[in-house]
Amino acid sequence: MVAKSIARTKALESGDKFYQGQPCINGHSGKRYTANRSCYECAFIQRAKWREENKEYHEYLTAKWREDNPEKYKSQNKRKHQGRACKVKNARLFADDATMTLRIKQIYRQRQEMENKFNTKLHVDHIIPIQGEKVSGLHVPWNLQITTAKYNLSKCAKREDYEPEYRYQEGTTLVHKSALPWNLRS
Repeated sequence: MVAKSIARTKALESGDKFYQGQPCINGHSGKRYTANRSCYECAFIQRAKWREENKEYHEYLTAKWREDNPEKYKSQNKRKHQGRACKVKNARLFADDATMTLRIKQIYRQRQEMENKFNTKLHVDHIIPIQGEKVSGLHVPWNLQITTAKYNLSKCAKREDYEPEYRYQEGTTLVHKSALPWNLRS
């Protein structure tokens, strides 16, 4: 039998899933599973590779797990939605301000008018996403822009790495270059 390390023994006694051991042969940090002493990072890479090679089977297994564990799935989803709801609520700091609300409604109305005029699907996009990874924006007129649906969906709730080419002035609507009228005409 292989001798147990002191760190692993302590982790087993306390019921921890991981312990800090020796770096693996691939040079990873040394975070290891308590149950079988395997390298956490190597296992992560191996699982990602397997999922990529077995996409359809992985999707089948995921759907089956959701079907077999509806309460667990519902609980996981609830936690995700609660986090999103909190971010959205915090982003609407000016929800009680009638002027701000009116201006936001005007932007959405303008998007609808442009969509009808050019027969193209358009979105109102948050320049700094409400659910950003590092920073979250506000639901305010100066953080909204009209974009094409294709462009907005390609952003995946991420902030652009460059400074926009426009500046906000009271009473104006920001329109991303993808949604400028000459780009929408067929």
